[in-house]
Amino acid sequence: MRYFVMLLVLVLMSCSKSVTDPTPQIVFSLKEGMDKSDAAFQLDLFREALATSDPGKNTVLSPLSVYLALSMVYHGSDGITRQEMREVLGLDAMTETEIQLYHQLLLDFLEQADARSTFVAANGIFYDDQRINPYEEFLGVNGLYYDAEIKTLDFAAATAPQDINQWVDEKTNGLIEKIIESIREEESMFVLNTLYYKGGWSDPFNEELTSERNFQKANGSEELVQMMSKDETLDHVIHEDYSAVDLPLGDSVFSMTLLVPHQESARDFAARLTAGDLETIWDQMRSGRTLLSVPRFEVSVKLELKETLESMGMPTAFSNGANFTRLGSAAGNIFLTRVDHKTYLKVDEKGAEGAAVTSVGVGVTSLPPMVQLDRPFLFILRDRTFNQIVFIGLIENPNEAPAD
Repeated sequence: MRYFVMLLVLVLMSCSKSVTDPTPQIVFSLKEGMDKSDAAFQLDLFREALATSDPGKNTVLSPLSVYLALSMVYHGSDGITRQEMREVLGLDAMTETEIQLYHQLLLDFLEQADARSTFVAANGIFYDDQRINPYEEFLGVNGLYYDAEIKTLDFAAATAPQDINQWVDEKTNGLIEKIIESIREEESMFVLNTLYYKGGWSDPFNEELTSERNFQKANGSEELVQMMSKDETLDHVIHEDYSAVDLPLGDSVFSMTLLVPHQESARDFAARLTAGDLETIWDQMRSGRTLLSVPRFEVSVKLELKETLESMGMPTAFSNGANFTRLGSAAGNIFLTRVDHKTYLKVDEKGAEGAAVTSVGVGVTSLPPMVQLDRPFLFILRDRTFNQIVFIGLIENPNEAPAD
């Protein structure tokens, strides 16, 4: 079997909300004011991260988590730093009030959309009041619109990293135990976002049909994996360049899109994938009988995104020339030291469960189409209403051991 791209998409459908609920319409209206969609930033981020990842290794991240963490930090920026962040995040055409309201309503909607799935976002700001004096307006905006927990902490204490990691562990339901190894001398604050998702397939895979089959990796070698299978009516598209199928989760509010290119390598396909390409794939899908094979997998990946974000257009935030004069005051100039990011995702016969944390620091006629993810693939877990990419990744090896 060959390598494939699996596109896992966490999808949120507006039909899950009452027609009298104005939230989706308000969010759509605010979103239309953006220079580019959230998905554009999210795909840009994935492509940049992919470009620096090791070939043959799984690359997974949560663009939504990174987006939310940076959005909180954005409220403390000014000058060139603020303009660069606005452009990278796609906020340039929105007012400050629109940005705040958009993020607040989006998070409220995502968390309440599906009674049969769990989506929880948590935001936090940890700071040492001996090293920095955050302004009340900065803390207030993040507390009100992002529901951020504000905590003071002695960063010089040996237990400080443990205290932050314990918060992360609790908010990710134990899926991510640690994000910070140590606190540097120059660091005075951490702005964090965590996401947790758990949802069962609307129609689970039959475990008795799971079997050991070959998976062809990008280098041509084969490895045995546990391959799940089903014969079901699903939304799908068979294109000359790729095949894609959409698997609903929960009340069909969320879904996982699996995408496998026919000739091109999964990595090359992913490297040129745009938000517009994804919209086209989803728009072209039609319901019909589908034979699907996809491996079980469990992945955990940690990334340092400072250089990625600098390449995307916001280098000033990480430099001595950074302007975060709306964030607070300190003895020296305030700048971003790092952006650490970690994801965990497990996909099996029952469904999908994942968490993320960002810390800033063919076929034959008459037969149904067959989609076999037996080679490297791209996955995207998204919200179907607003196309927020919760998780995205390139699976080169389903058997790769999760990172510590």
